[in-house]
Amino acid sequence: NKYVNKNINVLKLELDMKLQENIKNLKIGVIGCGSMGGEIIKSIIKKEIPNSSLIWVFDEDKSRISKFNFQSPTKIFFPNNLKEAINIKNVDLIVEAASPYFVKENCLKILESGKSMLIMSSGALISNNFYTKINETCSLYGSKIYVPSGAVGGIDAIKSVKNHLQDIKIKTTKHPDSLMGAQGYKKFENTKIDTKTTIFEGNASEAIKLFPANVNISATISLIGIGPERTKVIVIADPNTDKNTHEIFVDSDAGNFSFKLENFPHPNNKKTSYLAILSAIETLKSITKVSNIGT
Repeated sequence: NKYVNKNINVLKLELDMKLQENIKNLKIGVIGCGSMGGEIIKSIIKKEIPNSSLIWVFDEDKSRISKFNFQSPTKIFFPNNLKEAINIKNVDLIVEAASPYFVKENCLKILESGKSMLIMSSGALISNNFYTKINETCSLYGSKIYVPSGAVGGIDAIKSVKNHLQDIKIKTTKHPDSLMGAQGYKKFENTKIDTKTTIFEGNASEAIKLFPANVNISATISLIGIGPERTKVIVIADPNTDKNTHEIFVDSDAGNFSFKLENFPHPNNKKTSYLAILSAIETLKSITKVSNIGT
């Protein structure tokens, strides 16, 4: 038995090594060099994402690139424009860390080039059947899209009961400073909020239009759940919090679930939860792994 077990372990090790050898080195381009894109870039350069390499970085704001310290063992290209970036052939995956507007304007042409995308601005995907168009394009050109879980947990459970859902509600609570600049917060910008205040209550479609940089999670959950029109969203401004808190309530035929996440904002961007960035990095890791755990 010891001899048999030893041989089995050797075979498993050899198989794992062969699988690792057969994994294609994922060549990545990154669009957006802000707090989110910057952390992703660092992770690739530091080899925290196995079997991957950073080929190019593009940002329409050239000052962001000039401020970033690219200490990489290999040469990184800095395309002059997006067309030049897309036409660089030795890239498999493009990471979008820019904006919903960028996704709406450029996602299809990137996918048509045969390159896959990791999309952080998931809010862009729920308008005007855009997600359907994306899937059709991927089927035609052999590309794929990856949308990280972002700043929430429970995605696995929601996906599992997708066809058995009755109701989903998302309550997001942030400091007023994190909501500044959002269209949905305009009427509160000149008002001193000194206690918890509900500033929006509606569905995910409305929430994404009014808070495009704050409630991407509602779009992500809508896509794997019951759709943006039926996904209820509440946005609360709380001057006494230092966290981005998301509470998700799910009613389904398989059971009722609730998840609460109290996320710390990224040090350089109060609008973005640190977890959202780490989720993107973990998604990249999962693409290059030989096995994955979770739905």
